[in-house]
Amino acid sequence: MRAPAQGHDEVLILAPREEIWAILEDSTRLPEWTTVLRTTGARESPGSVRECQVNFEGKTGSVVERCVESDPCRRIAWVMDHDTLGFSRMLSDFGFSFTLTPTVDGETLVRTETYYRPRTLLANVMNLLLMRRKFRAARQRFLGGLKALAESAREARAGGAR
Repeated sequence: MRAPAQGHDEVLILAPREEIWAILEDSTRLPEWTTVLRTTGARESPGSVRECQVNFEGKTGSVVERCVESDPCRRIAWVMDHDTLGFSRMLSDFGFSFTLTPTVDGETLVRTETYYRPRTLLANVMNLLLMRRKFRAARQRFLGGLKALAESAREARAGGAR
């Protein structure tokens, strides 16, 4: 059973979902659009595991994530199996997903969602006062990075076609 959703954000990206999917399913590209400094992953598929060195608000550490869902060009999701930043001590069943919805104009609405369960009363209070806001800021940074990368690649290809 998946943990309850704790927040979501969306962005409209001026690129078809196939191009965005190509970025999301390739773990080697994470440093181009997230706070991941480096990763051991490659192509994502259910069961694949990646270890990432991350910088989360100035704190560096590692996370081990496992792909739990991959519906090409539609939805992809991961759960965190382990981390050195303290999330796994405070939260259980921590996961996140991206859902891609094409628009009639050839653009893509990208929605990202985080879900988890606070482990303790203190974690529950911290979630209400702090964590939801921090995860929202992280989701918005990731969506902004994904948008910039997808749209710049599209612009570069369009410029080369002239």
